[in-house]
Amino acid sequence: NRLKGYVYGEDNKKALLVFCHGIWSGPDEYLMMLTWFVDQGYQVFTYSNTSYNGSQGKWAKGLFQSPLDLNAALHYIESQETFQGLPILLLGHSWGGFAVTSGLSFHPEVEGVAALSGFNQPLEMSDSVARKMFGRISILFTLPSHVINRILFPKYMGLTAVKGINHTQAPVLLVHGTNDDFIYY
Repeated sequence: NRLKGYVYGEDNKKALLVFCHGIWSGPDEYLMMLTWFVDQGYQVFTYSNTSYNGSQGKWAKGLFQSPLDLNAALHYIESQETFQGLPILLLGHSWGGFAVTSGLSFHPEVEGVAALSGFNQPLEMSDSVARKMFGRISILFTLPSHVINRILFPKYMGLTAVKGINHTQAPVLLVHGTNDDFIYY
């Protein structure tokens, strides 16, 4: 799929900050935060994940899609002369937090990562949310979800934030709050 992306602060040379949005959102919802980085001298590259806000794709398929989209975005960045020589930093929120940490399995060379309210493994997170919402009958939702994910993402079922973090020498900042009602601390 072709992803729709944006570059802010094209003349800034401190570093290239690649931002990954959360599920059910897009880069536009983070503009206040992203413009702060631009004002500090960073170039910001952000994009919409598969099927979001002008990016191609009929649907996002599942939570494993976000690190795959980040991988595609980083390959694009590497192919562009404009970004050559800039240190690459990753910042993600929620689904994007999973992307920037698990995506380190593909790109351990990045210089730094910050994940805001991310999670370690998509199926564990989905199961946790289902249990909160439906209690014991959540198995009616989680079992088919596991099967579908194994069909859609057979090569990527082992991706986790922990494995990605352990695959890099880059500093990683994990930020989470105990009052997060969706992704528990």
